[in-house]
Amino acid sequence: MKTALLLLAVAIGLMVGWQVITDIERPDVRDVVAPVAKTQVVSRFDFRAEPVELPDEIPVYEVVGPMVDREGFYELMKVFGLPGEIGGNDLIWVARDGGRTLEASLRPGTGYLRYTDEEKLLSERRAAGLLSDEEAIDKARDFLEEHGWLPEGATLSGVDYYEFAEFGANGELLDEGISAVSVIFEMELAGVPVEGPGAKCSVAFGDYGELVGAARVWRDLADPTACVATVSFDSASQEFKARWPEEAPREGLAEEHHLVTVVVEEMYVAYYAEPGVTPQEMIEPVLVFVGYSQLVDPQGKPVGDVDPFWQKVPLVE
Repeated sequence: MKTALLLLAVAIGLMVGWQVITDIERPDVRDVVAPVAKTQVVSRFDFRAEPVELPDEIPVYEVVGPMVDREGFYELMKVFGLPGEIGGNDLIWVARDGGRTLEASLRPGTGYLRYTDEEKLLSERRAAGLLSDEEAIDKARDFLEEHGWLPEGATLSGVDYYEFAEFGANGELLDEGISAVSVIFEMELAGVPVEGPGAKCSVAFGDYGELVGAARVWRDLADPTACVATVSFDSASQEFKARWPEEAPREGLAEEHHLVTVVVEEMYVAYYAEPGVTPQEMIEPVLVFVGYSQLVDPQGKPVGDVDPFWQKVPLVE
């Protein structure tokens, strides 16, 4: 018993002694670590594009679609050779036959019709009898106009290709080529371009001009009944600047400042369409800013890669 009490006393003494030693010898971190200066990223703007002369008023367009019904969807199924019944739900209709799919969005404010033959679109083999660009453009325009998929004001955007590359086990290239050619049309409203993922029509052709894909990503619109006042160019420019770090002071940079140079190379007025499956009540105008940004060190030398940007600012309140 005496031995146990003695050991306990020794242990307590050691603990107290260690606490005292550590309290005395442990440095106060706050006293020995120098405060770290806070850095602040600031922007310097370089507008190389000429200011845009904005109209005082501009039309806006109300979305009235989608204008799709069961009878029309069945007709499209016949066009693409899809048997069976309409599947899906209250938000989207779907017809499938193996890897071939026809879809139509039903949500108010959307505009999305798409047919795909995935097996042929994504096949890793060279298409036989691939159409020339001119042949593909003519054939695509004929198809879209015949079935009412080409809106008024649509213009040819260009031709693209579904390309593939096949590699061996050691990374060697075994084969490469084009499996399909795609013709893309973009939209305009009263001569003003419509930007965004919800404004395009396209048709894709595979072997010997076989139709392997088609899309109408566009909302049905009511004719504009009135124009809406636009904001000023200065107001739109300030809104653009507000989306970047605070503007750098004119008199120079402090040591804690890190600078990003924002170069605006192009500005133009456009309408903007959200993705076709996203509800959108109105198609409204925007001011588009195109350019690049670049980080700069305190000595004025570029740091890292150039970062291109495409940004839009609303033109109506």
